[in-house]
Amino acid sequence: MKATWSVAVIFEDAKAQEAAITFCDSLVRRFWADFEFDVSWWAFEGLERPEAAEEATNKSLGADVVVFSVQAQSEVPEHVQQWADAWQERRGKREGALVGLLNAGEITKPEPGIAQGFLRHLAHRAGMDFLTEVPQNLLHRFPETLESCSERAHQVTTILDGILHRPSPTPRIPG
Repeated sequence: MKATWSVAVIFEDAKAQEAAITFCDSLVRRFWADFEFDVSWWAFEGLERPEAAEEATNKSLGADVVVFSVQAQSEVPEHVQQWADAWQERRGKREGALVGLLNAGEITKPEPGIAQGFLRHLAHRAGMDFLTEVPQNLLHRFPETLESCSERAHQVTTILDGILHRPSPTPRIPG
């Protein structure tokens, strides 16, 4: 059974949405053999409505990957900044990746700009990795609870079993 990765996408406009679709398609293509994906979408303008903002927050709190698709030189609108700050505070330090898709659809790499600075800082405060492209690999999730950590610690894998049952080398005494 494949693990499911939750992806929350927040986009500035139609051009940014297209870039996010391309990114998500690439993500799925690269990792489809190992993971299922649950992708949710919200436009910047939709985050002005309280019910949509709350829905986006709830989905994004548990997301493994949060994608912001924006123009690098744009200033992130105040309501989106407020939403992102509130989301980050509620999320805590849960691991994951924040993806900044900048200058959607342009062939050249963008110069660092206002939006990139905001997104990098947001990722840092949230304890998330900051990415600007599809990663080479996705790590399996870390256990979320002490019980799951404890359960995993008591499992003996074939590698660990081999290490535990390997004969100890004879110590050499100098002399």
